[in-house]
Amino acid sequence: MAMDSEDNSSDANIVGSGYTLSLDDMVLEALSTIDDEHDGSGRDVDGIFEYNNERYVIPENVRELLKDELEKLIAERKIEKVGNRYTIMPQRVPTTAATGEDSTMPQESASTSLVPRAPEENPQIDAVAKVVAEAENFEFQAKEAQELVDRHSQMLDLERLFLELAVEILNRCNVQLLTTSSSS
Repeated sequence: MAMDSEDNSSDANIVGSGYTLSLDDMVLEALSTIDDEHDGSGRDVDGIFEYNNERYVIPENVRELLKDELEKLIAERKIEKVGNRYTIMPQRVPTTAATGEDSTMPQESASTSLVPRAPEENPQIDAVAKVVAEAENFEFQAKEAQELVDRHSQMLDLERLFLELAVEILNRCNVQLLTTSSSS
């Protein structure tokens, strides 16, 4: 994950696997959900950071950039500060990453083109993990079976050598018997 930052914090982006998250979007997305979770009382800096950290993989140093971004958004009159909490100015909804347009009508939530973190419990992931574990077990069993085949092959080769040696000894004994019986 990389972070692009120039002199202006509005240019700062969090670049993750399959998504780019601007600090503006990060702040406005977090603040757009406060009605559901906090009765409209807003979020503090830590609340904004934690909201996004639960949904996206972001570096810890973003927390410091977040403070500067909040001040910039206040100056642009996109958000307001009440005490140590921040809220979206009335009639303001975050810019959607997909369209790049601001809406002046209230909406329930802003859609973004960001890729959220995978949930902790995912049946598909569990099923794939089970299949991989079974495949690894089959691979281990196949290796053991191949080692057994190799050992048996070596034993068979050794037994063939013993058989050839026994036949050679028998042939020499027969030849010697024939030569001693013909001499007598």
